[in-house]
Amino acid sequence: MGLAAVLGVARHAGARPVGARVVVGAGIAENTVRQVVRTPRQVVYVFAPDDTAQRQNSGPGVIRAYRGSRPGVPTGFTEVDAAHHPASSGIHVLYAPDVRLDRRGIAHLVYVDQGDDRLYYQTFSTLTGRWGSRTALGGGAVANPGFYSTPTRVFRNWASYGLVLDAHDRPHVVYCSGDLVLSRVLAAHGWTKPHLIAKGRSPQHVQLASDRGGGVHATWLDDPLGSAAVMYARASAAGRWGLPQVVDSGSPNVLNDATDDQGPSIVVTRSGTPYVLYLRGTLDSAGKADSTAVVRYRSAGVWHDDSPPSAGYGITHSPQLYSRGNDLYVFLGHDAQIHWGYLIQHAGRPWSRYVVLDAATPMDGSSSVRWDPQRDARPGIIDAVHHAEDTGSGHSYLPQLYYQGVSP
Repeated sequence: MGLAAVLGVARHAGARPVGARVVVGAGIAENTVRQVVRTPRQVVYVFAPDDTAQRQNSGPGVIRAYRGSRPGVPTGFTEVDAAHHPASSGIHVLYAPDVRLDRRGIAHLVYVDQGDDRLYYQTFSTLTGRWGSRTALGGGAVANPGFYSTPTRVFRNWASYGLVLDAHDRPHVVYCSGDLVLSRVLAAHGWTKPHLIAKGRSPQHVQLASDRGGGVHATWLDDPLGSAAVMYARASAAGRWGLPQVVDSGSPNVLNDATDDQGPSIVVTRSGTPYVLYLRGTLDSAGKADSTAVVRYRSAGVWHDDSPPSAGYGITHSPQLYSRGNDLYVFLGHDAQIHWGYLIQHAGRPWSRYVVLDAATPMDGSSSVRWDPQRDARPGIIDAVHHAEDTGSGHSYLPQLYYQGVSP
């Protein structure tokens, strides 16, 4: 008997939820970073920024390490090592971390502290349940002025950095600094000097993926408040970056002026094909993004369209891409009815109908899905988190994070 049958869950074509929505705790999901990991012992961890105190003008934002209540499919979450979790200063916030778990059980994270505009690297041990110390990698008024402009509000969905592990579990970090896209690698002697990947106009929203051959793939959004372009570059297994390429550009091909809702997101399938997800559309008269999901893949040096039909979900904001083998999944931040859900394209077949994960409560937020096929401890479960950004009365926008598992 399958897990869905045991839990009494309705089956869907191609994939199905493996349990009800589970409350993780106070926190935010970010669609351009990966915040969920699963250990070889089948324990799920979620690393979530929480800006509750900042929004209540009572303290700084923090990052919480939430551990699942049991192996397999968790039924609840508890914060681990709260006494040492990362915290900003004053009433500043920490931007969402990008997280990968290595084969030893160490989670590697990068995030930005709004208090000093610096990019930090930090680890968390799933073996001891303890945070490590943090290391500054970039930014700051002295080291690199203009790393981030001073925010006028909380920057949810504005992560401009990414982390991925190579075949030897070495962290590779790509981040934006002013008009530059830079990379650094944690080698045996320490962090390498910043390497220039590209120069653009206010690049943002980096996401990384690795392939089975040892290459590292990066995508980002260039000139998000003007003529936006989705960009791509790849580093070989030897660490040499190729020239950046334009995946798509211009309005309405690429949604701009609404960077809270935009991607891009990237995966590399088992066959080695990179796929990039982003949003197409415009802003309506009220300034709200009217957008649909676009998927493109690279073959023989050319980018081809493979977008799911939008008829089943209307509009979407803040989606994220996932792959299993050569199958693709698009997890929407929400649909036109403000519900969380996903679409599937099995290799060589059309896209599936849209499947709503939870229709009980409208949730306007972003999604983040565990994806690291080279270290996947449980490929039979897709671990996904989603947040509702307005859970308080009077539009307080206090964050609330949820988890749900999906069976491929």
